[in-house]
Parts: sequence; C-alpha cells; structure tokens
Amino acid sequence: MLKEAAKLPQMKDYYRHHSATFISKADSRLLQSADLLAWEWAKCQDETLDRHIRDIRKSLRALFEPDPNKRYKVLHLTGKPLKRYLNQIRNMGLAQLAEERSTG
Repeated sequence: MLKEAAKLPQMKDYYRHHSATFISKADSRLLQSADLLAWEWAKCQDETLDRHIRDIRKSLRALFEPDPNKRYKVLHLTGKPLKRYLNQIRNMGLAQLAEERSTG
C-alpha cells in the first residue's frame, strides 16, 4: 500500500508519507511509540476485554485522548466502517490516477 501511495502525491499527503526506509527503533521515537501502543493494546485485550480482571489501563487511555494540536487521530475500525474507509482510500487513489492520465 505504501508503495502505491508513494506514487500519488495526494495519497502521500494524506498519509504524511515521506519515504520508506529501515531504521533502528532506538533511533526513532515513532517506532518506539508504535511498540508502546501495540504493547498497551495487547494488555488491554488480555486483561480488560478477555479476562475482565481490570479496567482499561490509564496509560492506554492517555494514548487515546484527543490531541489538542490535531497532529494525530486514533481510530479503531472494523466491519462496515473499515470497508468504508478503505473504499475512500481506494477512490482517492483512483481519482488521482484518472487525473494524471487526463493531464499526462
């Protein structure tokens, strides 16, 4: 998906994609934060949703609080909302390709 998005300026913009590269997690706070979110989510799935032994952890709740600077938004999509989102992305890419073909 990123390979295709990299070809379309509108999609690169939408995903805030700059480039694809390999980097050590120690050198990237973004990769560390992705690991933190994955760990917190796994703990929530196990302890809160599956075993019902605790409420949602405060540390996970803090990760999902709205960003006052509007730099990010957290969505958890499944079912119909996920299909709608993926169709929106597909349509955006198709529209961009059609535009490039008509002007190219």
